[in-house]
Amino acid sequence: MNLTDVVDINLGIVEDSWSQSDPRFEGYPELRVVGWSLKNKKGEKLYVLHCSKCSEDSELFGDGYFKSRKSDLKDSIPCGCSTKKLWSKFQYATLCRREAERLGHKFLGFSGEWVGKSTKVRLECSKHGVWESTVISSLLAGRSCKKCSIDLLSESRRKSEEYMIKSFLESESFHPETKFWRSDRKDHKGCSSYWNVYCPECKGFGESMAYNLQKGKRCCGCSQHRQTQGYINFVFDDTNVICIKFGISTVSKRRTRQQNSKSVYRIENHCIFVFEDVVACRKAENTCKQELECGVVLKRDMPDGWSETTWAYNFNRITQIYKENGGILISQNISNQCFELSNNQEVTK
Repeated sequence: MNLTDVVDINLGIVEDSWSQSDPRFEGYPELRVVGWSLKNKKGEKLYVLHCSKCSEDSELFGDGYFKSRKSDLKDSIPCGCSTKKLWSKFQYATLCRREAERLGHKFLGFSGEWVGKSTKVRLECSKHGVWESTVISSLLAGRSCKKCSIDLLSESRRKSEEYMIKSFLESESFHPETKFWRSDRKDHKGCSSYWNVYCPECKGFGESMAYNLQKGKRCCGCSQHRQTQGYINFVFDDTNVICIKFGISTVSKRRTRQQNSKSVYRIENHCIFVFEDVVACRKAENTCKQELECGVVLKRDMPDGWSETTWAYNFNRITQIYKENGGILISQNISNQCFELSNNQEVTK
């Protein structure tokens, strides 16, 4: 308020011993007692106070002057810094206008009977028009146009679905043109964790939980017997190649990542061969197991795949077996070429 709103023009501001003692209020250093000017019906003095912080917002608080009984100041303060603010209708209108502008709307005034913060407000959304269902307290809490909120929720859901679908495809197990969309089915917690899947390879449909799809597990007719890749991985102890890990997979690079997560050694994919069908692929792997000494590292050190490890000097023989069964080299890590494939050194278990 302005000074004229809290002072008796005829009396002016009167100082007494209490106001002259410059009383302070804990937590509110900007608030000072100026003196007293008016009295209420009971004859009690109404003290004039000034808040330098509130005076900075002249639209809401004028010059920053307030009035209060001394007894009331023990429990609360009258300025805008208080945690228990008592706003006037004009102040509520100012606050509503500001918040509406922040939300991108236009404040058109109050609607219906005035009942304080429960009074309805009339707002205009540039996209959805005028509405009057929101009350002052809801608007000041940041509640926007309901239709805008629905649009935002739909946009958020769409982005979430795009992110999830991207995570499924990043498993490298699905055809790039595989279609995913959320299922209406709920899990035991009531969450939409299930997804429908259409596979362009087998022309089949399936349904699976998101975390299975992120692991690359197919739920269509392609889910079984899809291993047509044969890989050769190098197993490193620090910078030294200690052995070779061979095997078959649907997506060899993803399989390598899985093995690495459980091994004390570092495993790097060196090359990948692709076979015409699963039969040829499995035959190549079985031949390697039968002809070569396998399991050259301990299971405790490589729980996932230790039984398909062999000595490094068997690299050329594995390559030959793959080719004899129709394997075609499709990927090779050139950075590993410094490794001498012809060395005949064995590594002690």
